[in-house]
Amino acid sequence: MKYLKYFLVFLFIPFIVQAEECNINNIIISSIESVKTNGYIEEKTEASVEGQKINLDLKVYEEGDSIEYKVILNNISNEDYYFDENSLKQNNEYMSYEFIYDDNSNIIKPKEEKELIIRVTYKNKVSNL
Repeated sequence: MKYLKYFLVFLFIPFIVQAEECNINNIIISSIESVKTNGYIEEKTEASVEGQKINLDLKVYEEGDSIEYKVILNNISNEDYYFDENSLKQNNEYMSYEFIYDDNSNIIKPKEEKELIIRVTYKNKVSNL
């Protein structure tokens, strides 16, 4: 544990709608909770939600360490919504994000609740300044 790095991560969950008129506010992030860690990574503060934005405040130590969050999403509309996979992948040179759907589908049907796992992995050390 030579290097100790802090990351404040703001993860915006974008959605694409298959209908002409839909309100993105019809997708609600009901809950988020840490469910699994691999290696030594810790939450400085508990994950929180602001609209469609997920706030993560993580302390990481070693490359390859990861943490998983279970996210519950609700579609309160009468339209199908689907996740834009390319927009969801907000990888940078230090952290990577993987999205795992409980039913292997990126579509949220009308009036449906869906579970999503977000895996955050520390992939490259931050150089010392």
